[in-house]
This record gives sequence, C-alpha cells and structure tokens, in this order.
Amino acid sequence: MPAGIIEAVELFFKFGSQVWLVMAGFMMATLVYAWLVKADPSGFIRDLLNRKKQRLIQIRTMDYLSDEAKELAERELKQLALHPLTGIFNYRLQPLAVEFCHQFNQRPRYLASWRSWLSEEDGQIRFDKKWCQRAWWGYAYVNLPLSFGLVLAISGLIGWKAGIEYTAPAILLNMVTWCFPWLMFSSVPTPAMTRVLEADLEAFNNRETGASDECKLQSSRQ
Repeated sequence: MPAGIIEAVELFFKFGSQVWLVMAGFMMATLVYAWLVKADPSGFIRDLLNRKKQRLIQIRTMDYLSDEAKELAERELKQLALHPLTGIFNYRLQPLAVEFCHQFNQRPRYLASWRSWLSEEDGQIRFDKKWCQRAWWGYAYVNLPLSFGLVLAISGLIGWKAGIEYTAPAILLNMVTWCFPWLMFSSVPTPAMTRVLEADLEAFNNRETGASDECKLQSSRQ
C-alpha cells in the first residue's frame, strides 16, 4: 500500500474515536432529517393507527352528533384515504396534488419527493425553492463526500490490517450493505428534476381561473 495511504489510515486510526463520534453524529442527524423529509412520519404513524379510521367511520353513523362533527370525521377520512395515494398528508395539498398529477400525467406520488417544501395558498401550490436548494447542497456536498469517505476509510483500514487484496471486496461490501441504501434513503431530488417541477407548478398555478377557484373552494371546505 502506498506510503501516503498508510499515513492517512494511521492518522485516522490514531484519532479514530473522535472521527467515529463525529461521523456517527452526522449519520444520525442525516438519518433523522431524511426520515422527516422522506418518510413523512406523521402520515406513517396515522397509517398504523387503523383503529382511528374505524372509529371515524362509526362517528359518521352516530345520530346524536352534530352535522359539523360528522363533516369533520368525513374530512379526516378523506385525508387518510388520499395519503397513501399522493404521499402527502397536508389536507389542503391533497386535492391539488391529485389535480396536478392528473393534469401532467404523472404518477400519483410524484409530488411526495418535494412534500417538505410544498404548501397550499389560495388554491395554488407554493414551492419553497430556497430550502430545497439547501437540502440538495447538504446532500451533494456533505452527505455524499462523507459517505464515500467513510467507505474508503473503513476499506483502507481493512486492507491495511488484513492485506491489500481485501480492500476491493471491503469497498464492494460497504457499498452494497449500507452506503447505497443510505444514499437512496437520504437522497434529495436533483436540480434538473426540481426545474421540471417548477415549470409544471408555474403552468399549474396559472391554469384557468374557474378550475383554480373550484380547487380553492374544495381546500377551504376540508
């Protein structure tokens, strides 16, 4: 193994505890952020609580409840039904997401990749471009380099201790077992994909006034 690599591995090994602590903290922070962004924990928890759905169905048949209470139960049921379809739990965004995907012939969960940066305002879909860009920069310039650096560090350490012939298998094993799954889980839509979304959102928000007013009325009733 070249002397430069050996020195780098020795330095890594010397300060291993501090380096592992920093990397572990970064991985945990990224994991929590990715889960909040991609996994939509609020919707995930509600999906697990199927008893809530059954209870809402019962509420609609209770004669002693007011029409307003039954209407709220109906709204909640609709929100629970549209979440698996659209990947979005925001009840104001759900009808807009359905209309958007139908208009542009997209898969039903197309907008789910950007849901953390989407909101509804006056019957239109608003996109927080600034925070989406920050998430992409964090993924491209922090997550990717550190993940691949960790793979190389672990593989280099294995090659140094066990023999250089084990370096390539160690790299492959690390990439398959955790690096690729990790990067896929924490991924952020690319700028090219986001530009397409922005163009479609602009066209969608400038659609005919009648359709916009109808969707705005539907969102306000929910």
